[in-house]
Amino acid sequence: TLALGIGANTAIFSVVNALMLRNLPVRNPGRLVLFSDNPGETMGMGTGIPSGRQRTFSYPFYEDVRDHSQFFQGICAFQTSEDTLAVRAANAAGGSAQVAQGKMVSGNFFSVLGVKAALGRTFTPQDDQPGAAPVAMVSFNFWQNKLGGDPALVGRTVDIDSLPVTLVGVTPRGFFGVRMSADPPDFWMPLSLRPRLPLTVMPQAKSLLTDPNAFWLNLMGRLRPGAGLAAAGAEINGELRQYLTGRLGSRITASDRQQIQHSYINLVPGGRGLSELRYHYSTPLRILLAIVGLVLLIACANVANLMLARATARRREMAVRLAMGATRRRLIRQVLVESALLALAGGAAGALLAFWGAGILVAQVAAKAPLNTKPDLAVLGFTVGVSLLAVIFSGLAPALRSARVELVPALKEGSSSAEGKRKLFELGKGLVVFQIAASLLLLIGAGLLVHSLVALENQDLGFNPQHVLLVHLDPEIAGYRSKELPALYRQLVDRVRALPGVRSASIGMQSPMSGGEAAFDISLEGQPPSHRRQVPQVVAVGPDYFETEGMHIIEGRAISAQDTATSTPVAVVNQAFVHKFLPRGNPIGHRFSSGDAFKPPGFQIVGVLEDVRYSSTREPAGPMVFFSAFQLQAGSILAYVNEIEVRTAGDPARITGEVRGAIHDIDSNLPITDITTLATQVDDSLGQQRAVSGLTGFFGILGLLLACVGLYGIMAYSVARKTHDIGIRMALGAERRDVLRLVIGQGLKLALIGVAIGIAGALGLTRFLSSLLYGVKPTDPITFVAVSLILIAVALAACYIPARRATKVDPMEALRYE
Repeated sequence: TLALGIGANTAIFSVVNALMLRNLPVRNPGRLVLFSDNPGETMGMGTGIPSGRQRTFSYPFYEDVRDHSQFFQGICAFQTSEDTLAVRAANAAGGSAQVAQGKMVSGNFFSVLGVKAALGRTFTPQDDQPGAAPVAMVSFNFWQNKLGGDPALVGRTVDIDSLPVTLVGVTPRGFFGVRMSADPPDFWMPLSLRPRLPLTVMPQAKSLLTDPNAFWLNLMGRLRPGAGLAAAGAEINGELRQYLTGRLGSRITASDRQQIQHSYINLVPGGRGLSELRYHYSTPLRILLAIVGLVLLIACANVANLMLARATARRREMAVRLAMGATRRRLIRQVLVESALLALAGGAAGALLAFWGAGILVAQVAAKAPLNTKPDLAVLGFTVGVSLLAVIFSGLAPALRSARVELVPALKEGSSSAEGKRKLFELGKGLVVFQIAASLLLLIGAGLLVHSLVALENQDLGFNPQHVLLVHLDPEIAGYRSKELPALYRQLVDRVRALPGVRSASIGMQSPMSGGEAAFDISLEGQPPSHRRQVPQVVAVGPDYFETEGMHIIEGRAISAQDTATSTPVAVVNQAFVHKFLPRGNPIGHRFSSGDAFKPPGFQIVGVLEDVRYSSTREPAGPMVFFSAFQLQAGSILAYVNEIEVRTAGDPARITGEVRGAIHDIDSNLPITDITTLATQVDDSLGQQRAVSGLTGFFGILGLLLACVGLYGIMAYSVARKTHDIGIRMALGAERRDVLRLVIGQGLKLALIGVAIGIAGALGLTRFLSSLLYGVKPTDPITFVAVSLILIAVALAACYIPARRATKVDPMEALRYE
């Protein structure tokens, strides 16, 4: 019992430690500071003066703050996202390429972090100068697993996206950078190489190092000794406002000054780095830690009950010890030592269970992320601490009760009816009531989360995820240039659409629940400029996209094959866009452009889409814009289409082979990076809710079983203690059903008291689950009533076995029972 309670707590804490407490594997991580705790892979293109909290930064601002800060030993920059790279051996451009993840960082990135190369050297600021010889570092894992771990590779040249690059070093084992992600970088390259990568997916890459409106970097600094976070923050915000003011120069207006005053940077401790997993799972893990703590208390109460029963049997022994001169303190110490032996044995077994359980938890939470759940001093200390708490909670009450034994009654022969035994029994019933109340609290929490999961699964998402195959491509690796992509996509879609069983096919920059986002500042024709009009979701799509995804146009028309680079630029917007930006009149025909002032010709709205849950199953739809992918290939905004959507008549998995063959017929070198279904993608977006609901339900059932075992034990002990009384009742004419009703009634009374206390506790505590709930209130009466009835039914079953045993008591034997 203790092993289950301690093991569950240690397993959850191991994941909490790896995800939320463990520092980056760098030198003195406590001195690192992040300029934003935003973990997303976002890149923004804006115009004008930014307002509010700044989460991503431009390269010109990085240079300014790097050169003028007094509170930092150094400030480094790194790209918010990773790039998919095509890596080939030098002079083998026509051969097959390995797909790798790349990260752009400043030349002082490794020195600011305090990371040394495992082999070769790290970057220097000279490597990050325009015109410098192209260099790269390779991760330890990629070097060992993909490059054979050959030390001679350091100093050699490889082709990365057709650019010859010299490998200068290998990063240390276990180093994944600043941002924990499912796909850690395989290669590290200086930021200055961004405009020189020939196959870059971004048309504006040439200007990323000079454009003050391209927000594509995260910043991190190392504080000087003695410098504080607050003082550094004041300095950085002063630098930000001075930088923004200097950008405008003599063109600055009163409105601009107000915008600048509302712009700020919130410095945060950076020793643990950035983690989207931490962002999403910090609240659920804290709740789970509280839940398993409650399970441990239930387990301790169970053990305490067992030890109370044992103390009852040992009352004569304790009385004899007292009679021979032992002090009551000595008796308390003896019982606590026995409890400690139990708890330490449970702790050792629990640690083994935790090592196994932590692996299962990581598989549920983040199978691909570099989470290190190996035991360290923090985990060891936690396990020892939990074991000591188990000693106190499970052994203290029995120890105190054992020491309070009354000497003379306990030494008498008929001590079974002594007052001390009655007190021990009453305490045992109190522990059972606590177990039932705690398990009810766990089960109500699990019931609310399951109810919420059902609501999420059954909601109207605004699209039909069934029978849609998603094929992810990477034409860059096959050597396609930006201008060649429209013809390629038309060929692919036409070929796939002709396959048997295919109803429609299209292309898209992304699909619902894919996790990507692209922000877009807009200005509407005929409306005054605004710094705050931003569309957080922009998607480039092809003809038949909405039909293929099962979305509905409610006004106007969809993107069509006639929307090409030579026709009028068009866009389809969603209802949220209309409600926010064009609440009056017919939106069809309105035009908008990027930036803070309308620039003709802009994009003409030709259709309105019904709102779609595109990024999250929880959040309501925000403003969205859909552009024609074939118009955007001319380079009007950032766009890169890497997905083919296929709607089928039946199971989409059955035509996977045909789709692969069709793509291979077009170009055998075109890599397919992933094939999945839209339904699977939606299911994966519910992974957090499923994991938390499943774990909470598991621990709730575990708590219920422990509570019922405790109830069974106390009722079995009650029957044994009252065997003589039951015999008298039956000798005087009591029927078996009367005895059955008597015993079950006692157990039901305990269960009802526990349920009442549990409901009262749940009414106050389930509000902490609010952030995890959807479509259900924390005080949902259906869940409360259903869980209470289930617990009472299980409690009755636990009482029935001892009650049935009581009905089989032979009155003559019971009258002689002592």
